Amino acid sequence: MLLPIGLESDPNSSSGVPSSKNPVDLATSQLSLIMSRLPGIMWTTDKDLIITHMSGAGLNLLNRTPQEYIGRHLAEITESQNLSSIGITEHLKALDGKIGHYELAVDRRELEVTVQSLLDEQGQIIGCVAFAIDITNQKEAERALAYISDRMILLNRVISLASSSLNVHKVLEVACQELAQTFGVPQVAAALFDKNRFEGEVVAEYLAPGCVSALGMKIPLRDNPLNEELIRSKNPVFVKDVSKEITVQDVQSILHERKTVSILIVPLTVRGEVVGSIGIDSHTPRDFLQDEIELAAAVALSVSQALDNSLLHQQLESQNERLASLVENRTAELQRVNERMTAILNGSSDAIIFTHNDGTIRNANEAFDLLFRYAPDEAFSSPIENLAEPPFDQLLIDTLRTAVQTGEAQRLTIMARRKDGTTFDADVALAPVPVTQNVSGGTVCSLRDITQLKEVERLKDRFVSTVSHELRTPITGILLGANSLHQHYARLSDTQRLEIIRRILDQSTSLAELIEGILSLSRFDLQRHRTEVMRVDMLQTVEAIVEEFRPAIQNKHLVFELDTPSKPILTRGSRLDFSRIWRNLIDNAIKYTDEGKKVSVVLTMIDTTDSSHLDELTPPDLPVGVYVVGRVSDSGRGIPAEDLVHLFTRFYRGNAAQSNIPGSGLGLSLVKEILTYYRGKIDVKSEPGQGSTFTFWLPADTEEQPL
Repeated sequence: MLLPIGLESDPNSSSGVPSSKNPVDLATSQLSLIMSRLPGIMWTTDKDLIITHMSGAGLNLLNRTPQEYIGRHLAEITESQNLSSIGITEHLKALDGKIGHYELAVDRRELEVTVQSLLDEQGQIIGCVAFAIDITNQKEAERALAYISDRMILLNRVISLASSSLNVHKVLEVACQELAQTFGVPQVAAALFDKNRFEGEVVAEYLAPGCVSALGMKIPLRDNPLNEELIRSKNPVFVKDVSKEITVQDVQSILHERKTVSILIVPLTVRGEVVGSIGIDSHTPRDFLQDEIELAAAVALSVSQALDNSLLHQQLESQNERLASLVENRTAELQRVNERMTAILNGSSDAIIFTHNDGTIRNANEAFDLLFRYAPDEAFSSPIENLAEPPFDQLLIDTLRTAVQTGEAQRLTIMARRKDGTTFDADVALAPVPVTQNVSGGTVCSLRDITQLKEVERLKDRFVSTVSHELRTPITGILLGANSLHQHYARLSDTQRLEIIRRILDQSTSLAELIEGILSLSRFDLQRHRTEVMRVDMLQTVEAIVEEFRPAIQNKHLVFELDTPSKPILTRGSRLDFSRIWRNLIDNAIKYTDEGKKVSVVLTMIDTTDSSHLDELTPPDLPVGVYVVGRVSDSGRGIPAEDLVHLFTRFYRGNAAQSNIPGSGLGLSLVKEILTYYRGKIDVKSEPGQGSTFTFWLPADTEEQPL
């Protein structure tokens, strides 16, 4: 505050301010009227820091009068009353045109002082003017607030740690440290009591340098009046002088060793029971105020909450460990059962599924996924009727419901449907699973692909029917001829008798060929399951078969050509099977070729990677590789186009059946089955009147090994 004061004031003016030739006196006179009404203190100095005026109601609070200060140098007053010299520095700042601030303590009163420059009417600095305000009550309020704030911070830290941590020792350490710093004591220790409260053990502490540690120290609780009172009352216990207190005699040596003079002990309680204590030790006699005791008790309450949480956590962990052990054992048991069941189910070749009582699929084995072409678990929650073609889908679900309702196993045959829509014959067995404590009930459904069995049954029926028909024709002919000879022999001429005998011989030959064909097919069906695959020289095989038919070739005066390489042509399989191929093909060529016509047999080997080895007869779908090629051509009557597609079907003879040439219709079907078994192929080219050419291919054995 700058106060320009006029130097020519009228002594008789209405302001009542006397005129003076001294400008400081004039200025202070004017301010006196103002400050006399204010609760603070005002004084002025000249440029030499001599106090020229002092007034204000605040002087009364200090029991001071202006005369004690006016005319004295500021430094003299500061030294005589043992005041801080900072006031002189701040006054000097005011003489330089700056504002000074400082606090001043006088007789237990605290003052806040503001110092400014004192100016005349021309704005020249002529001294200082200082204003002091009593801030004693404000300071006391600030200290009380700081005290409360410190304690709130202490409680907040302890409560935060106690609520967020299950480490009781860590919480106790922080509580000991905070209490020691708040109360200004050198040591604070925390002890936990045993379950029976026979003794306590110090588990956490705070120590100032030079203090003796009490960690691990045992404290007796029984027959110890101080601790017994603590446990009984559950209230803090305070001892001002431990050397004179008989209740601490049992722990006197411990307290003496720790240099304890005064001690405050607060209990730690959990669910109404004292489980420990915190001891606040002072090395000097001390009275703990009520608010300090309450603060220590509040800290102990927060720590007690942490103890309760820790005990609950320990109980929970113990319970969790027991539950985890039970779950682990049960899981292991279920895992073992599941592994056994999985091994059993996956070891089964049948498709097995487990369904709810409503037919919803709950589980399936690997065989099911493979048979029905589902990904693992893809069929989960699907209805079981999706596995059957109509009308078998309704039959399947109806049978399942019957099994559930009656509690009896059911069996049926259905046309099953795969995921991709393909179908197959399936034998289905349904067994109900009763509801138990551990099983929710449902059905176990086993499905087996019986397509081959059904096909075998159909083939068997057709085979028996065909064989019966084929056998009946020659047998009937033989019986008719024999009966004619028997009944009419005497009336028949020699020519008639010879004709009947010829027909009997022809029918007998047909019957023999038919039986031989049937036996050959049966032998192959049995043999291919146990045939030992070996290296076979096809050159030797074809030469042996040609020699076998040499008399028939000569009897019909056929032109026979055999085109074979000079070195062995090797493949792998059964010599007997390959002989059957050559025998049937060459026999047919001889049968269906008129006398004097040509029959040719070719044996060679081709490599399909070399296009120069291929001809128009090589099938386009033949895999890349080296093959043995056999070819038998005749110049007979040829085969009509409508017969070619059925040529390799068992018992099929087509137009050949109208001829007088005997045959069973089994030879070519046997050839096709043998070649298919050894991963070979056969093809035929024929035109009526132009003859026929049968060509077959078998994988060659190109390994350089001796036969």
